[in-house]
Amino acid sequence: MTDASPITPSKAPWLKTMASPAILFYTLPWLMVLLIAGTIAQKDLGIYLAQKMFFSSWILWFGPFPLPGAYPVLGLMTLCLLAKFLLYSPWRAHQSGIILAHLGVLILLIGGMITAATQTEGFLSLKEEQSGNTVSDYHSRILRIEKNGKDFAAIPYDKLRKGEAVSVDLPFFVKIEDLCQNCIPAWVENPEGRQGFAQKVTLQQRPLEKENEANLYGATFSISGAAKQDGIYVSMEEIPRKAEIKAGGDVYALSIDRARTILPFEITLKNFTRDMHPGTDMARGFSSDIIVQDGAVKWPYKIRMNEPLRYKGYTFYQASFSVRPDGEYSVFSVVRNKGRIFPYIASAIIFAGLLLHVIIRLRTAKEKAT
Repeated sequence: MTDASPITPSKAPWLKTMASPAILFYTLPWLMVLLIAGTIAQKDLGIYLAQKMFFSSWILWFGPFPLPGAYPVLGLMTLCLLAKFLLYSPWRAHQSGIILAHLGVLILLIGGMITAATQTEGFLSLKEEQSGNTVSDYHSRILRIEKNGKDFAAIPYDKLRKGEAVSVDLPFFVKIEDLCQNCIPAWVENPEGRQGFAQKVTLQQRPLEKENEANLYGATFSISGAAKQDGIYVSMEEIPRKAEIKAGGDVYALSIDRARTILPFEITLKNFTRDMHPGTDMARGFSSDIIVQDGAVKWPYKIRMNEPLRYKGYTFYQASFSVRPDGEYSVFSVVRNKGRIFPYIASAIIFAGLLLHVIIRLRTAKEKAT
């Protein structure tokens, strides 16, 4: 093999710049700064907000000054390694180990980008003998609109704006009056002009929890064009009160809820077991016996801590449990990650490349000695 490349530096000097080690020299320290700062910030911000600010961002704002987040830094590093690998690598047999290791690093970075773009996390709560196939998202909330008991529209909470109308084709007008990302209900002193649950309570903002999944989102909105049903309504996550509007012979229900994913199969909890620490009410381990049903096929499986179920791209972890008035619930953390396999492939390729490089170096040294 030779050094020849189909694109020479003289024809495309910017490619030589892109493949320069100087890019890695300057980006790696900044990436380390982001990693350290994000890890320290978790103490005050919580894992979700710290990750979103430092690791899952394009821009990091330092006061009024924009700084590059982890996405552009990792993207630039990937382009640098890709240009070096494809156009300027020394394609010789004695360099094959290093080239293979570089390929593994590229696969690792590409897998990370796929994971960042596609990974979803949610939870599924079931009590014994209960079946379910709906996963609730840990972080994403929506304004859910149902028509006659069926989903009609779902508007991401991040798209809602105070003082703006909801852009959904409805036989009445919906306007967002107020939003709160961690609500607490308070008694209403004057219920005039308020409808439904809003006649008793209003929603007030309280400090955000460090962990975003613990926040209770809510919204206050007004309805007009629905005759006697016009007025102010409220909806809050975890409170099973929906704003119901009858119009044109149909019943519409509006509520703030978590975004949901419908699984292509169903899970039934048969038995939940807790292993308690002796003499305490603290669980040291728990497990769930489940039935997985996919169409006409079903089979049993036991999910334990550190022993998840993986099926059709979804991974079910035994996350926790909760005791409610109607019984004991097993809580599964459900993760979907299309880039999950990439770290394993990349690690194997990097190991093979480094091993090959050591073998080649040892053979070269032996040949020189003889």
